[in-house]
Amino acid sequence: NDNFTVLGEREKTISFSKSGDKLVTFTLQTGMATDTGKVVVRARSGSHQASYAVDLRVIPRNPPVTYVKDQLLAAGTNWQITYQPAGIAGHNRAAIELSNLPPLNLEKRLGYLINYPHGCIEQTVSAAFAQLYLPNLTDLTASQAADIEHHITAAINKLNDFQVNSGGFSYWPGQSEANIWGSNYAGHFMLAAEKAGYAIPAHLVNNWLNFQRKEARNWRIATDADNDLAQAYRLYTLALAGKPEMGAMNRLRKRADLSTAATWRLALAYAIAGYDKQAVELVNNSQNKPLSSAGYDPYTYGSPLRDRAMQLETLLTLGRQQQAYEIILEIANELAQPDKWLSTQTTAYCLLAISQAAGQGIDSEPLQATIKINGRTSTVSSQKYLHRLVLQAPDKQAAIEVGNTGNAPLFVRLIRSGIPLEGNEQAVSRNLIVKVDYTDSRGNRIAVNSLPQGTNFKATVTVTNPGGHGHYHDMALTQLLPSGWEIINTRLDGSGSGSPATYTDIRDDRVMQYFDLPAGKSITFEVLLNATYQGRYYLPAITAAAMYDISVYASIPGRWVEVTTGKD
Repeated sequence: NDNFTVLGEREKTISFSKSGDKLVTFTLQTGMATDTGKVVVRARSGSHQASYAVDLRVIPRNPPVTYVKDQLLAAGTNWQITYQPAGIAGHNRAAIELSNLPPLNLEKRLGYLINYPHGCIEQTVSAAFAQLYLPNLTDLTASQAADIEHHITAAINKLNDFQVNSGGFSYWPGQSEANIWGSNYAGHFMLAAEKAGYAIPAHLVNNWLNFQRKEARNWRIATDADNDLAQAYRLYTLALAGKPEMGAMNRLRKRADLSTAATWRLALAYAIAGYDKQAVELVNNSQNKPLSSAGYDPYTYGSPLRDRAMQLETLLTLGRQQQAYEIILEIANELAQPDKWLSTQTTAYCLLAISQAAGQGIDSEPLQATIKINGRTSTVSSQKYLHRLVLQAPDKQAAIEVGNTGNAPLFVRLIRSGIPLEGNEQAVSRNLIVKVDYTDSRGNRIAVNSLPQGTNFKATVTVTNPGGHGHYHDMALTQLLPSGWEIINTRLDGSGSGSPATYTDIRDDRVMQYFDLPAGKSITFEVLLNATYQGRYYLPAITAAAMYDISVYASIPGRWVEVTTGKD
């Protein structure tokens, strides 16, 4: 069909002098769309004929990109813009966002969470948790509501893969030890989802509650991974479940060295448990203290902005609307910055907190606007914080005009996302060094620009921490491979010598490895490969990064490679 074009001859003649096999090759060129294409091969000899049809998927080899254009419209003014698809047909998405307050960049932020390639307990929960309160924030179509329900249900089902014997949740599936913050966060999500009407398996919640109660009662000395904020969050989840541990809460409250972030979370635990006096006292004593230190916390996956979002939850519960409103504006301004990187934890918690605020009502003017797309006008009148219109034909160019018919300034944003046909990556090295070598079966370095079909070879990637920024936690190395190469998975036949990775995720077209990296140290990963299918394919960029710290990142640009007709 149209997804493939035959280059050169469409018909070839071969002769046999005796029974046997002969190989005949045809060259196909993929189209510009990603879909399943059909190839039909017919053979004819004399009065005999045979045919065979095969479906072949055309898949993109690059990661998605997102572009944002925004405009502040005064009352009674218009904004005209031409929409252009961001990438390959079939993978484009676009939305127009309107807000009377600084926009949340919702389409981009939510897309980042849903499409995030890694899947630890924190990232799995973040993608779903951010969507749980989304109906408070914006009007949803029936299709959008169904998609959200599907995502949340899938995340709930996946939690089974993380729960360990103690009842807590591990960081990666299959690990034996509970992750402290991940167990708090996953339990918080389960309770919120259950309250929202989702079915949570009873054993999942009960085993987790037993784990939380035991950990809460036994906690005495703060450690890096189980610090006072983690204990305060644990106590909050127990209060939220209707099982407050008052003894543990009182012991934590009396600590002279209690951090400000932990104080605010403990205040929320007291408020949920019905002890408003103690909650208010804790908050009043912490009003003028710095909330958290600058930078990323590797044990709670947090940031100063994440801690502000957690603080917002406490203010909303205590009814301190004016203080809450100030934090809402602060968070919205951070989310609105199109090039501002935020981790999955920070993104999700910010969206979660603001959605909860929207559920309590945000004091702002109603949204009044018109949106014209290719001459067809729709009217917007909404009391929601944000209105989002998803373009129904994102693969086609469109003329867009937005008019502000209300009395207040209107923030307008056009968000485009898609997958580019070819990467325009550049080599990047931010506080991290990544290097790749390709070698043959004898250990000799080889160039992979053109490899004979059937060649076995090895990709060796070395990641180095230069040492200027200390120990790196929660690192991810991602190797996407061209469609003409296949991974030789040594884990299946037992021939592998083991990996230094904490967790490895091997799929048909990629290998993702996760690890920590001490200062001044290097770590090396090996992947065995085979040049399997003749043709010209795109080898995507190799990336290594700290999943919660954008300042630690390195990449090797992508390029085109070939698999030729066999060994000489």
